Amino acid sequence: MSRTVERHRLWLIPVCTLIAGVILLCGWQQLHAQAPPTDPAAAGAAPAAAPAAEPQMAISAVIPAGAKTINIKNWDGKVTSMIGFKYKTLDDRVIRVQLPALYRTQQMTRAAWDTLFQCYGMDVEAELAAKEPKIPEMAADLVKKTIEQIQQQMPRVTDEGEAESGSSNPAAGAFDFAKSSMPAVSNGMALPPLLF
Repeated sequence: MSRTVERHRLWLIPVCTLIAGVILLCGWQQLHAQAPPTDPAAAGAAPAAAPAAEPQMAISAVIPAGAKTINIKNWDGKVTSMIGFKYKTLDDRVIRVQLPALYRTQQMTRAAWDTLFQCYGMDVEAELAAKEPKIPEMAADLVKKTIEQIQQQMPRVTDEGEAESGSSNPAAGAFDFAKSSMPAVSNGMALPPLLF
């Protein structure tokens, strides 16, 4: 096989170069066929009339007068001002919108405002929140009582790092606590051994 390649090596490079040139030529022709003509009169097309520019307006011309400003505290402590309102879209749907208040200074066309309001629409989130199962909140005193019970059942660790149960290994105390508090262990199921 290698002798055949060596014999035809002189032909292999020009043939590959020719194939690459044909591929480049075809690609170049397709790109120039898609490009618009530079001179519309030479191409036989009449120049198109420029579309009338849509007027730009402030947000106050688009949203209802009863829009509320909502301040939301973020996880990092910063407060973000949002504008909350109901909006009737260009296709006659009514959506709830929460938009950052920094858009109050913007000027946009009516269609641009409509698109922006649909991006900040909160209807999908409201539907998802309504579909979520409601989990009853535990009373604060019940949570505190449960934490106190767990703390009482756990073995105390002294300053030297030893558990009060007499064991010199804190993991052994945790293992004993797990055995006493897990219902599966009392049903005959054994825990895996700890490697000390």
